[in-house]
Amino acid sequence: VSVLYWSMPCLRLDAHPPVSEAELPEAVAREWVAGPDGKMRRRVDNAAPAAKSHRAEAAAQPAAPQPSTALVVAGGAGGASSSRALTVNQAAVAASEAAVAKLQKAKSSSAAEMAAFNAAFTRAKPTKLFQKSPVPAESEGGVPVAPASDDRSPAEAKKAPDTAKGPARAPSPVVELDPAVDHLGRGFIHCSTEAARGGARRAAPPTKLVHVFRGHSAGVQALAWFPGTAHLLLSCDLQGEVMLWDVLGHRRRVARYHGHDAPVRSISFAADGLKLSTSCANGFVREWDTETGQVINTFASRGNVAIGQHAYHPAATRMHSIFVGAGNAVTQYDTRAAPTTVARDYEAHNEPVIHLGFLDNHHFATTSEDKTMRTWDVDSSVTVQDFAGAARHASPHFAVCPATGKIAAQGLDNKVRFFTPLKSPGKYREVADRVCSGHSVSGSSCKVAFSPDGQFVSSGDVKGELHVWNAETTEPVKHFRAHSKPLNAHLWHPTDMAKVVTAGWDGAIKMFVAA
Repeated sequence: VSVLYWSMPCLRLDAHPPVSEAELPEAVAREWVAGPDGKMRRRVDNAAPAAKSHRAEAAAQPAAPQPSTALVVAGGAGGASSSRALTVNQAAVAASEAAVAKLQKAKSSSAAEMAAFNAAFTRAKPTKLFQKSPVPAESEGGVPVAPASDDRSPAEAKKAPDTAKGPARAPSPVVELDPAVDHLGRGFIHCSTEAARGGARRAAPPTKLVHVFRGHSAGVQALAWFPGTAHLLLSCDLQGEVMLWDVLGHRRRVARYHGHDAPVRSISFAADGLKLSTSCANGFVREWDTETGQVINTFASRGNVAIGQHAYHPAATRMHSIFVGAGNAVTQYDTRAAPTTVARDYEAHNEPVIHLGFLDNHHFATTSEDKTMRTWDVDSSVTVQDFAGAARHASPHFAVCPATGKIAAQGLDNKVRFFTPLKSPGKYREVADRVCSGHSVSGSSCKVAFSPDGQFVSSGDVKGELHVWNAETTEPVKHFRAHSKPLNAHLWHPTDMAKVVTAGWDGAIKMFVAA
């Protein structure tokens, strides 16, 4: 009778009894090590008393007595007789059978323990070392977003396009509104009759500081008036904050819109002022309800390319159109569709668009890092005119005079150049002998502005100064230091022409008036 035995090839359960799930992580760290081939093996502790395996235990047991067999051969008929005697040790056979049964029982018991141990071990093993947990895909506005983990090798990731990781996501919006209302229950968006009447009807250079609006903790990038009455002022900064200020009444902040985690470079009001839009450096555009702060729409530029400038169409009948300058092109988006759809592309620049602005309801202009300025037909995507030349400098900003339609373009060569409109729509002529200078804007995005009556043109500079020139003769009229850091944005009030608001990278917004 053969005696069979069984032993575990790796897990010596008799030497290391199973542990509970609560004790398993510590037990794994104590008893498992990585072998030379990278596979996990059970640690053998030489200091511990040597444990005997089933094989060693079987070898140590005394050998069972074998049954004795005696063969007696006797002769046959020739006097030789044959006899066979078989003596079997019944006690030895019984002992062998008992040993086999014991080993089979141990085998089944050890298999059950091994299965339980492996199940617990699989549940408790660290994710990064042994397995990768599936990460459910998230979504933003119905668009699936790839999980943060990446199974690709560094070489594959380098070859693959950035879109393989999915689009970026805009942060959740945070809005703070002033709950104050007037005696009729109207909120901050309503302009009182007194404020709507306006002030000075003739522009004059500002000389006196009357108020400082504080709230931004980073450099202010842009300013925008509430359409028509200009009783509210919108501002944005390098930390993604957008704030709305009451400038004619109590002179306080009435709303704060936070929906970007990158610098907000551009802000715009719709023609009726009931909606506003913001865009940031990571390619997102958000449309807000001005009074309630509700996010109406969120969309991104193609490939989440940084946005240089965006603007609503100025016509009240086309407020659903938002023009976004991102990369080398301008894209017109139709916000009536869900999701927002591309209505038209305007492509001709060889470098990223820096600024765009409307000339009238049918034409707009753009400047680019390719040192050109172009005018476009809104409805045909055709370039009407372009100004280019080897001697030209890039223009980070331009302004359109509301009284004459003249364009004043800021140049990185520290000069402001003028373009006068021709009879043909969308075409201009550069006034070569009229240039404003004396300020320093190299390497910045300091903006230029016209007074509402077209009498003056002004610009900030990197020293925090405001420069004012006569728009007709280009002679300097006044300059003074308004901010401790670069004066990036400023605006003349459209109805009270003696007021000018300025904003700098010191985070302050200041209001000046003529003495």
